[in-house]
Amino acid sequence: CRRFFMYQIANVYVVIVSQSFWIVLDTLFTNPTQAISDFGSKLATAASYCCQLILTKALVGLPMELLRIGPLLLTFLFRIFQNPKLMTSREKRSTIATLSIPEPEWTYPTLLYVFMICAAYEMIAPLFVMPVGALYFGLSGIVYKFQVLFLYSPRYETGGQFWYIILPRILFGIACGHFLLLSYLLTQLKYLQTLFLCPLPLIVYLFYRYTQYKYFYHSQQISLDLARAFDASLNNNNKISDSFVSDLYKQPALVTPSVFPEEN
Repeated sequence: CRRFFMYQIANVYVVIVSQSFWIVLDTLFTNPTQAISDFGSKLATAASYCCQLILTKALVGLPMELLRIGPLLLTFLFRIFQNPKLMTSREKRSTIATLSIPEPEWTYPTLLYVFMICAAYEMIAPLFVMPVGALYFGLSGIVYKFQVLFLYSPRYETGGQFWYIILPRILFGIACGHFLLLSYLLTQLKYLQTLFLCPLPLIVYLFYRYTQYKYFYHSQQISLDLARAFDASLNNNNKISDSFVSDLYKQPALVTPSVFPEEN
């Protein structure tokens, strides 16, 4: 997941930078100062490509998710090459259930990819990207909610553990968008605005550290109130005293009774 995310980060910003670079390549050798200014002004040209990409994901990718052509073909092949009459009900259920397993390792990076595009262009070209991004996330919420409620058969429950992976990447995408905005302002010689907006990446980092300190470590363990109430309920049932082992943390060699040789 981490490698896929870094690949998507590189993909987004390589597309943004490369399109602007090829446009100003001729000016770079004749007038480098003007080329830098033109490079910043042409950053918004990749917004049209990003809008088309998001629209394709929204209008083609999400219907494909509803159709699930891959599992549909596998089910068709399963019915051809397997004889359902020779299979038990449990085997049938387990085989069909494996075709409806959610794939968060692919779903989350796709959502993060669109989010990074929106974060990169939220200030440079908001009228192009933000409505398309809102359309995509609105349709994604409807599609994936339907899939989770009526189709997916999860193999395990994570208890919200994916959130600890997703949140740092969301904040990292926001920080990358801030750096792109600062670079754009520098190329347009907007030094005062750049200086005023410089704390934005630092604010994102401080917010991340705050969530780590305030919620991450505490949510990994049971609260003291719940632990005390649980111990009290066990104590009332005399389960603690029955299961308590006083030598649990001692070395086994120290608690093993002495063994003497048998006399012949």
